[in-house]
Amino acid sequence: MIRGHGASKRRLGGGARSLRVMFVGLFGKKKPVAAAPPKPVAGPMTLESDLLSFVVGFTTRRAIERRMGPAIEYPAPGWKTWAAAGLRNQRWVLSAIYRGQVLIGIEHYVAKTENLPRDTPPANGIFKVQPGEIGLGNVITSLPEYFVSQAGREGGARSIVYQHAYQARWQHGIAIISGNNGRIERIALYANHEMPTLPDPPPEKVDPGDRLV
Repeated sequence: MIRGHGASKRRLGGGARSLRVMFVGLFGKKKPVAAAPPKPVAGPMTLESDLLSFVVGFTTRRAIERRMGPAIEYPAPGWKTWAAAGLRNQRWVLSAIYRGQVLIGIEHYVAKTENLPRDTPPANGIFKVQPGEIGLGNVITSLPEYFVSQAGREGGARSIVYQHAYQARWQHGIAIISGNNGRIERIALYANHEMPTLPDPPPEKVDPGDRLV
């Protein structure tokens, strides 16, 4: 009887220890989980060439046409277009749209049709988004980390034109990068529609005669 009573106490003691371990696991203090590093935030982006910086929301039509020459209206009313230098088997296009006399959108893309008029004036130079040296033909996975995939949304995987689409936003605008087969085929920069009265443009890029008064 004594031996049986002691064995019972040992069994009860073991059960109590198991309960204590269980309760510590459920309610004890847990080590804090390390916070994920913040995602990079996009800064202002511009389309750059040797002739001009295209700053949506700031650059004037006068400044653009002074350096680029006049454009034709294509592919839709309001859009002013030049033919850019491209690869031998591709036609590259540069198109701008304005609100009043201020640039609100600039697109650089590989033409998908043969409808570009033959008298389209040339846009001399190489055009890339800065920062990042983002140009047509680049590998789309080389985009900076602040670009977010829009696959399945506008211009995404369900688009009949582009397989890939990425976006990055900053205070005054949005950049849209689209492409196919892992390569960039369209670059677009747009000013925010809700932009307030235009602030002063970057002084180092804009001549005094090109500023709004």
